[in-house]
Amino acid sequence: MKGGNGKMSFEILKQNPFFLDEDAIAWVKSTFDAMTLEEKIGQIILDGSTELVNEKRPLELSGFHRMVTHSPEQLVASAGQMQKNAKIPVLLSADMDHLSYSNNSQGTPFTNQMGVAACDDPAIAEKMGIVAARECKALGFNWSFTPVVDINYNFKSPIVNIRSFGSDPDKVLRMASAYVKGMQKEGVAACLKHWPGDGMDDRDQHNITSINSMDMESWRNSYGKVYKQLIEEGVMSIMSAHISLPAYYREKDPDFPFEKILPGSLSKELNQELLRGELGFNGLIITDASIMGGYNANGNRRELLPMSIESGCDMLMFVKNYEEDIAALKDGIREGKLSEKRLDEAVIRVLGLKAALHLHQRRQRNEEAPTETEQAYLGCSEHQRWLLETVEKSITLVKDAQKLLPLSPDKYKRILLIQGKANGQFGDEKELGFEKHLRDQGFSVEVYDHKLHTAAEFDLVIFAVARECIMVRDNTRIDMIDLMGDIMCAMDRYFGEIPSLFVSFGSPYHLYDFPHCKTYINAYSSVEPVKKAVAEMLAGKKTFQGKNPVDPFCGLESTRF
Repeated sequence: MKGGNGKMSFEILKQNPFFLDEDAIAWVKSTFDAMTLEEKIGQIILDGSTELVNEKRPLELSGFHRMVTHSPEQLVASAGQMQKNAKIPVLLSADMDHLSYSNNSQGTPFTNQMGVAACDDPAIAEKMGIVAARECKALGFNWSFTPVVDINYNFKSPIVNIRSFGSDPDKVLRMASAYVKGMQKEGVAACLKHWPGDGMDDRDQHNITSINSMDMESWRNSYGKVYKQLIEEGVMSIMSAHISLPAYYREKDPDFPFEKILPGSLSKELNQELLRGELGFNGLIITDASIMGGYNANGNRRELLPMSIESGCDMLMFVKNYEEDIAALKDGIREGKLSEKRLDEAVIRVLGLKAALHLHQRRQRNEEAPTETEQAYLGCSEHQRWLLETVEKSITLVKDAQKLLPLSPDKYKRILLIQGKANGQFGDEKELGFEKHLRDQGFSVEVYDHKLHTAAEFDLVIFAVARECIMVRDNTRIDMIDLMGDIMCAMDRYFGEIPSLFVSFGSPYHLYDFPHCKTYINAYSSVEPVKKAVAEMLAGKKTFQGKNPVDPFCGLESTRF
């Protein structure tokens, strides 16, 4: 891009959220000017990588999204290798949202966003952002696809749930603002998701194009309010998702045909008019994963990929078939579906983000891999102290209508523990292991086996489950046959026969299916410090301090008693 238009495009990098100085802009410009058309196409793609090395491909890609669950040694070494091998420094992204799939074994097992929201303290949300950023950098990452700023309006959403800061837009804004501040001051780019806002639909954009069904006045007072303030405060990137907002189209044309209403990841109206125009976002827009059903259901992928960039997105997340996707973008330019002007604007913002993260300066200092100082933050004592503070403030006693608590080992010596496996974001399951922490408090605990146990043998029944919101599944409700081990036993309820209580180490909405349970606790996360703290609170050694960030009664009168 030459001449006046080029100068104007580089000038935007002096503004919020890039704030580049002349030296950084000079690096962006010289890098951009030296690029071929093919290299520019590579710079608008962030691929997923299950491997720990950059695959040798004819065209260098802009960056890679990877899991944080590999060993720190592997991640650090591969990050350094990938940066050194790249002609242009790469973006290395992760989801540092502290769900089961995003906790490194040597890192700090922080509770998730909803657990942090239950603390009702923005200072803790800022600490969460700091921990996520420091441990990102310790593992070689420079970009986190957090925080989630979706609003939990629909408790049946299978994918928002504990990933969000709750159902109150003002609380979501307070917490997200503190989180972004904590993350970005540590030198990691935050990314708001999922534009234009999830939490209304009870379906999942991994499967279909889901819908935000709000009218625009309500949207501007909730989702719009959240995005607008965080944009003004300098969030660096936003993820445009496979979620539509029909009201925005019909605000201008009440008869706008539904079949032409597109999701954020493909919508010029939502990206360029609403997000950039009305809300004033100048940072980088990346699509959510382009391999999702909610994206590819909108047409032929060959047409969709160039459409995403032309509609205002600056990066595509993931390739499905490397050769075919690159060819689709090249063909899109040749056929006029993607203008070189729009491609250049996208590339300049991508390079601007890299410069804002000082990746070019790290290269000059030979700091492609994390430094020893950065690595020392992984699981450090300060982060562990913040974790314990957060855990103790988050666990929420929703109700104790039978005045069961605190539990005494003398009165409730024998406990029957009915526990499900901890079920994570990718459907992975592991033993919950809550019995160990109960035994540490002096209780005699037997883990339920439908072939061996009846409730009459025990003094107390505890139901304990850990259901995270799970992609590509229908819901986060409990599979009672799986929990109880048998279709007939799945219908058993002991609430009228023996003292019983329920602890959720995941979704906060299980009273919907257990309304007759008179003592109910939301712990939000199944990391070990949370399980230990719950056992201590049940025994009366610590107090419950958490405040409901959502309506755990699911709007039902029957669940309150």
